[in-house]
Amino acid sequence: MIAVVGTGESPEEHFKRLNFSDLTFPSDGLSIGILRKKHPSLFDEGFDDGDGAQPLFFFNAKHSEDNLANMLFGERLIATFAYALARSMEPPDCELSLFKNDLSKLYVRYGIASGPHHAEQLIRDIERQGAELANRKHL
Repeated sequence: MIAVVGTGESPEEHFKRLNFSDLTFPSDGLSIGILRKKHPSLFDEGFDDGDGAQPLFFFNAKHSEDNLANMLFGERLIATFAYALARSMEPPDCELSLFKNDLSKLYVRYGIASGPHHAEQLIRDIERQGAELANRKHL
C-alpha cells in the first residue's frame, strides 16, 4: 500500500472523500426525454404492474446498469484518475482506456456528443476538471 504523502492513508481511502459537486459532467444534461427517445420500448410501450412494469429501463437492472450507471461511474473514474495524477498519487487500478472507449460510445449513443471526436473532447474536459480539483482542494 502506498500512502498519500503527509496523511498516512491509502489513495483508495483518500478517493472516498472526493467531492465531485463542483464538476460539470457531460451526462448532467441527460434527460428522461432523451432516454425515452433512445429506448421507446423500455419506457412507453405497454403497461404491466408485474414483472414487465414500465419503465423497463429502470425496473430491469440490465438496461439501467449497462447505460447510466456505467456512464456516471466512468465519468467519476476519469476525474479521479486525473486527480490522482495531478497529485502524484497512485491512480485507481483499471484499464482507463476501456472506460474512455465505453464512455465515448455512450456519449454518442445518447446524443451527448455529436461523434467520437466530440466525445474525446468531453472526456478531456473531465480530466481537466479532475486535475483542477486536485489543485484547489487538498483533503
